[in-house]
Amino acid sequence: MSSHGFADFLEQLQADGRLARREEPVGRQVEIGAEAGKVGPCALLYTDVTGALFPLILGVFSFPEGIVAAFRASSLEETAARMDELLARGKAGTWLERLGGDRSLTLQKYQPKTLRTGPSQQIVHLGRDVDLSGLPAPTFHGDEEYPALTAGRLITKGPDRSHLHVGRHDFRIIDSGRLVACWHPSSQPARLLAYYRRRGESMPVALAFGGEPIDLLTAMAPLPRRTDVFDLTGYLRGNPCELIPGRRVDLPVPADAELVIEGTIDPGEPFADAGSGLDAMGQLRALRHSPVVHVEAVTHRPTPLFPSLLPSEKGPIHRALVRAFLPFLRHELPGLSDLEFPAFGGDRVWAFASIDKTYAGQGGQFANTFWGLPKMLPVRYLVIVDEDVDVSNSDEVWAAVSAHAAPSTDARLGDVPPDEFLYDQSPGRMVLD
Repeated sequence: MSSHGFADFLEQLQADGRLARREEPVGRQVEIGAEAGKVGPCALLYTDVTGALFPLILGVFSFPEGIVAAFRASSLEETAARMDELLARGKAGTWLERLGGDRSLTLQKYQPKTLRTGPSQQIVHLGRDVDLSGLPAPTFHGDEEYPALTAGRLITKGPDRSHLHVGRHDFRIIDSGRLVACWHPSSQPARLLAYYRRRGESMPVALAFGGEPIDLLTAMAPLPRRTDVFDLTGYLRGNPCELIPGRRVDLPVPADAELVIEGTIDPGEPFADAGSGLDAMGQLRALRHSPVVHVEAVTHRPTPLFPSLLPSEKGPIHRALVRAFLPFLRHELPGLSDLEFPAFGGDRVWAFASIDKTYAGQGGQFANTFWGLPKMLPVRYLVIVDEDVDVSNSDEVWAAVSAHAAPSTDARLGDVPPDEFLYDQSPGRMVLD
C-alpha cells in the first residue's frame, strides 16, 4: 500500500515555509477567498471551516515551486526531458501507441495495480447517508449561488468500457445529494454523456480529491484524448498508481485519495441551473445549464484533507503544464517550437506560439490544429510568431507583431464552440499570424 502522499507533500511545503495554517473559524462563503488573496504565494490550510467536517487546503499550486515539487523534479525542464525520453522509447508503433495503447513497451511496468480496498474507503457513506453539505467547498464571489468542487479528478468511461477518461472539471454542489457537472460542452465527458443518452443508459462518474499531488497535474495536462492518464502518472511517479473498485459505480478509484465521490447521470434528466461562476479572467458570469450527478457514495480517510483550487491558481498551473508537456504538444502540433500562455491572459485566454514556418499559409493550418486540441478550446486570442521569437517575453512578441504584422492580412476572426458560460453573443476568437 502506498504512503500518505498528500500529507507528506504538505509536510514538505511546511518545511520549506510554503504552508500557512489558520486554526480560527473561517466561513466558506467569500471569506476564505478574500483571505487567500492576502496571503502567499503559499498553500493555506484551514483547520476550522464553519459548518464543514474536514480541513480545507488551498493554493498548493499557486507558486512555481509547488508544481515543480509535485513532479518530483528540480525544474519543469527536467520533467519535459522525461517526456522526451518516454516518446523516444519503444521498439515499434507511433508515439501515441507507446503512450496509451501498447502495453508491451515503456509504460507496461507503470500500469495501475488493482487492490481490493484502500485508505480512500476507510469511511463509507452510501445512499441516504450521503451529505455533501459537510464538504468545505468554498465560494469566491458574493453572487455565486453554489460552492464549487475544483480540485477533483473526474474518472469516467464510455458505454463500450474500453477506455477511462481522467480529467479535471468544475462541479457545483446544488444540494446535499446532487452536483452539476460544469464541463465544456465540447469536452470528452460531454461527448461520452451524449453516447450514454443515445443508449438510454446512466453515466457513471467518480471524483477523487487528494492523493499524490502529481495526479491532479497529469489530469489537467494537455494530452491527447486516448492517453492512459494513470499509466503516465505512474511513469512520472516512478511507481504504479493503486486503484480500487468503486463502491457504487463500475469505475476504478484511487486507493490513496483523501476523499472520493461516486455518482451517476440519468440519461433522461434535463440539465439543471448551475448558477454563476468566475470565468478565465475572474469575471462572474452565468453558467450554462449542466448535467446533474446523483451522488450515491462518499468515501474518505478517517481525517481527510480536502483540496480546492483558487480561481487565480488555474492559470499558473496551465502555464507550467505547457512547459512540462511541451514534447507532447510538439508531436500534436507540427512545426511548434514553443508555446506560452501569458499571465495577462488569465487562464488560457491568450496564447503565444512560435513555429518553424516553411510554407505560405502554415500559420492558418497551425491555428486550426491548435484549436482542435481539447485543452486549447479556452484560448480566444492566438498570436503566431517565428521560432526565433521568445514567446515567454511578451515585449519581444509584441515587438515582432509591431514590426511584421499586417492587420489587413495577418489578423483573422473565427467562430468558437460554446463553452461552459452563457454569453449574450459568442465571443469568437482571433488569430494573429
